[in-house]
Amino acid sequence: MTLRTLIADDEPLARELLASWVHQDARLRLVGQAEDGDEVLKVLSRHRIDLLFLDIQMPHVDGLETLKAIRSRGLKTYVVFVTAFSQHAVTAFDLAAGDYLVKPLRKARFAESVSRARRVLEQQTHFDASCDTLKPLMVRDGDRMMAVSTGSIVWVEAASQYARVHTGKAQYLLSRPLAEIESELPDQYFVRVHRSALVNLGCVRHVVRKNGNYRLELSNGANVPVARSRRVIVMDLLRKTAGSTHVPV
Repeated sequence: MTLRTLIADDEPLARELLASWVHQDARLRLVGQAEDGDEVLKVLSRHRIDLLFLDIQMPHVDGLETLKAIRSRGLKTYVVFVTAFSQHAVTAFDLAAGDYLVKPLRKARFAESVSRARRVLEQQTHFDASCDTLKPLMVRDGDRMMAVSTGSIVWVEAASQYARVHTGKAQYLLSRPLAEIESELPDQYFVRVHRSALVNLGCVRHVVRKNGNYRLELSNGANVPVARSRRVIVMDLLRKTAGSTHVPV
């Protein structure tokens, strides 16, 4: 799997260093370079980018705003923040960045980040391929029925005797119980986090721990609590499957 890579940094020397490392790594193919967030978004509108090295402090549109725009478009680009300030790491994970590199950059840390990105993206590809072989869920959209692919489902919640299916952009009410929906979804990717919610592990963007309680921040912006009785199971599965997720220890 060769990762199509984009470098975004307003410092020419930083771009040149990263570009040299990308060229030396057979796992990567450099698609382009950008000096600010506007250029990044223009490139993403024209090309599929698997891996983006994104500087946080850039003119016009900075790295944080750029990543927000990327996620709002539903793109699955794996983003590695590049920053001179390690305190930005928390914000990076909050915005669903896969990793971060602290300047001055080190080649060993760069290689480690590439390995992590490759692992996550290969897993996502496998997940998408697996979901393509599954029967889609049929849902009602107004006066018509439509098929919702398994891979597009972010989470499912119980709604009395019904189930509400949430995708990245919409939600649909099914006249079927949550347990029935759960039986049709692959259990290596979908897990019951409490009695009323089933979550796609690949859509978990951050795990938040507060006052001894956990909640999952999902790719569509939803926040889903984790039941105490399910915490160990959920955290273990996340550590194994969601390399882009920040899971506290």
